[in-house]
Amino acid sequence: MSRQALHVSLNVNKYQFHIEIIEQVLWPRGIYGLVVFLIGLFCALILSNFSFQSINAYRKIHQWHANDASIEELVVKNSLLHMKYKYKVGGHYYINSKLEAEGIPKAEISNSQRLQLEEMKRDGRSIAIKYNPKNPSDSVYLIDPNEIYYTLVLVIFSLYSLLIYIFVIVIKLMKYMKNCDAH
Repeated sequence: MSRQALHVSLNVNKYQFHIEIIEQVLWPRGIYGLVVFLIGLFCALILSNFSFQSINAYRKIHQWHANDASIEELVVKNSLLHMKYKYKVGGHYYINSKLEAEGIPKAEISNSQRLQLEEMKRDGRSIAIKYNPKNPSDSVYLIDPNEIYYTLVLVIFSLYSLLIYIFVIVIKLMKYMKNCDAH
């Protein structure tokens, strides 16, 4: 065996140990292992679905135009915000109450966000909204414009989780095929 072949063999054996640890953690032996694996895979799929829906909503409003709006109505009950805001586009006034990229009517906010919005309403300061230039009556107020970055972290984590689970499935299938060929 040449030195290069021996070096490659040692590297594969080094990583084989890590692969076996990952496999045992994510898919322990027996029926309980299958249950643990399926629950983990289900959670990773749900997390991926949630994060991609959020990313899709942000993608939809990415090209929308920014505008200032005045707060017309502000109600916070049990940390849930319901707000109506008024804005002007092309000489026409519009009133809307959609929040976040998804365009939901109520959204959860922190106490500091609530205090800031109440102060802005009291002082008559405007908030920043995004509206659809093709349909100016369609708009949203983003409570936390940086939320897209949190969502991206969630997308990366869920993709990484799914890739690890796919990797474990491939390893299990390869071992199964190897055992079938040996018999």
